[in-house]
Amino acid sequence: MKIVLSLLFLLTSLICSEIFDRISSDLKSGRPLKVFLLHSYEEDHVCGAPQDDGITSVLNEDFRGVIEYKRFYMDTKIKHASIDQIEQRAALAISQINDFNPHILFVLDDNAIKYVAMKLLNNNFYILFSGMNSQIEDCNKITYCIDTISRKPLKNMTGVYEYLHLRKSLDTFKRIFPDKNRFIALVDMTLTGNAVLKQIDMELGETNNAYDFEIWRVADWNQFAESIKKINSMNDVCAVYNVVLSLPNVDGTNSGTAELFKYYINNSNKPAIAVNYAFSRLGLFGGAAIEFEHMGEQTARIALKLLEGSDIENHPVENAEKYMLVFNKKRAEMLKIALSGELEMAADELYEAIPLLDYEK
Repeated sequence: MKIVLSLLFLLTSLICSEIFDRISSDLKSGRPLKVFLLHSYEEDHVCGAPQDDGITSVLNEDFRGVIEYKRFYMDTKIKHASIDQIEQRAALAISQINDFNPHILFVLDDNAIKYVAMKLLNNNFYILFSGMNSQIEDCNKITYCIDTISRKPLKNMTGVYEYLHLRKSLDTFKRIFPDKNRFIALVDMTLTGNAVLKQIDMELGETNNAYDFEIWRVADWNQFAESIKKINSMNDVCAVYNVVLSLPNVDGTNSGTAELFKYYINNSNKPAIAVNYAFSRLGLFGGAAIEFEHMGEQTARIALKLLEGSDIENHPVENAEKYMLVFNKKRAEMLKIALSGELEMAADELYEAIPLLDYEK
């Protein structure tokens, strides 16, 4: 196996050396660095936009040269959510990527990774993913592309895994509710939802889990509403880990993050743990939330190293480094939860409004 891995690393090094030579030649000829940003989401999505901002802010500040950007929004959470629709959007994205012929392709979230990036391995550009929830093993079932032990790339792709920092959130909520020990995760049936199931199991299994943590899957709006109603009656529940970001409606359309969060805020009497710091800004209660802009920045810094000539083998898949302790004080007021002065002082952000409810009007 070691011999096989060595050969794969060597082949990858040769492929990426050709990519670097191509980029160097183009830049020396006065051509711009061509960067393609592929979003699984719609434009301005609460998960996609911060990652995009993080990537472009680092590139614009640290890259000494002209950059030409192109974006494609697959919109797989609301408008094009069925497998057939996702595959159609993926085909269109691949066509646009090939026409643009980028030097670097950034892919945001699992649908873009599975349906596009995995089909472009060994192409003449670097692929950097940001916010992957799926495990490396899941990618390798499609194409063996990343060594599962070292996490080193075996193709022209590496990036940043969306480590949830879940245990830190649970510890934070335990400080707020010392007499409660039960948590319920609401998880949708999407590709990302399936990946989150594994992430939860892995992160809580890293240490002895002192919490009563359950996972409830929801397939549609009715199950979502019924789950919220049932949880409302459970006095021992400390908080809800709400990872329902896309659900089908009876008319064949889909509801996305904003609509689902608005319903949750209006109908739940339980605080929700925010996976993304921006979820708390929208109105979820908060917790130790991933800093998505920093995750984009982290991904862009890997790209800069590759542009400097660093071998891709030196850049194994990284975990998202940064989380923020965030709380929405208006949501706390709605739920009649008093945040201690100590927690407020420790918080990175305290949000004062719930934009989804147009709270201040």
